[in-house]
Amino acid sequence: MVVNLFVSLSILLSMAFGISPLISEDTVECKDFLLSTPPDLVVTDLIAAQHYDVGHVAVWSDADYLYVKYVTKPLGKFADVYLEETHLHVDIDPSLIPQKNGNPSPGQFDHQNTYGPDVVADTYTIPLDAGWTSGTDLYIAAHAAVKGVKRCVVHETAWGEGDDFPGNNWAMYFKYTMP
Repeated sequence: MVVNLFVSLSILLSMAFGISPLISEDTVECKDFLLSTPPDLVVTDLIAAQHYDVGHVAVWSDADYLYVKYVTKPLGKFADVYLEETHLHVDIDPSLIPQKNGNPSPGQFDHQNTYGPDVVADTYTIPLDAGWTSGTDLYIAAHAAVKGVKRCVVHETAWGEGDDFPGNNWAMYFKYTMP
């Protein structure tokens, strides 16, 4: 926990004051945005425009809740990336995620949020369903509308990286197994 707290403080200081962190960016992974790393933490990349890693989606749980956290990251010198909207659906079978002709319908997902300017992270806290017992596979569709800002503003769609939906677009879902 001390290491993760140090990492988090180091990153915050570098972001707030432009001070170089005491550790390199290459050693910092998504789990470092949490004060402690849950043993069941699953992290997948947040992919925009089919090819660009613009952040992470992290999933973990405790005795009462499932947590899904979206976090964007800057694309180096190219752009800062922010959340505009997120749509999230969690189910025990990928076919139960709202779809039309095999393409997901984010507007029909159970959880949604819209953001003001400059939001880089958000966490959904979902009460555990009675059927989600230890060993249950949950399928998660994590969609985001993101914007990249540098010299101009670019709007893109993004998905938590995983398996493809059966339709004809590039949307994805991933699996989380209840501990």
